[in-house]
Amino acid sequence: MLKNFFIVILLILNILFLINYKQILNQSSSNKLIQDILCYDYQKIIKTDSSRLMSSNINVLNNNDQYIKLEDIIKNKPKLIIRYTSLTCNSCVDTLITYAKKVVKRIGRENVIVFAQYESLRDFHLFNRINKNYIDIYRVEDKITKLDYSDTPYMFILNPDKSISHLYIPHKEVPHLISWYFNQVEPILN
Repeated sequence: MLKNFFIVILLILNILFLINYKQILNQSSSNKLIQDILCYDYQKIIKTDSSRLMSSNINVLNNNDQYIKLEDIIKNKPKLIIRYTSLTCNSCVDTLITYAKKVVKRIGRENVIVFAQYESLRDFHLFNRINKNYIDIYRVEDKITKLDYSDTPYMFILNPDKSISHLYIPHKEVPHLISWYFNQVEPILN
């Protein structure tokens, strides 16, 4: 009788395992489909987007508390700009910076710039001190695009004529698409 009891228990556990396994397979194929759709949508967006900064006279603050004109940073080559505000979630910013540190090794530190908006100068200096060996971070208090009103982090290519292209808004649900985006814009920056 005890033997039959264990067989029934094993049979039930196997059935439960198979049901869960099938659900996991369905979820992963569904996630893959969502990721493919997002990639397709972003391919259309980054190839067709084209706009300008909200102001042509933007000054940025460096870590030495000196204001620098945007033209002096851009010079004559496109730059990848990572933009976030003080209201952006910390984990979102950390994820972006982590991925950015990896891409900096491939395309050069001079080609990737962070424009951050901080309410506190102290917070700006603290974040800059932690990341200064990896990426250039500037404090930009002005709104530079209309996306700044949403407090959503985003990235774009800033061209020497101050036009914006290859706009990308990362989703924390699919962080690996950040790497995909960097691969898409890397040829422009090299």
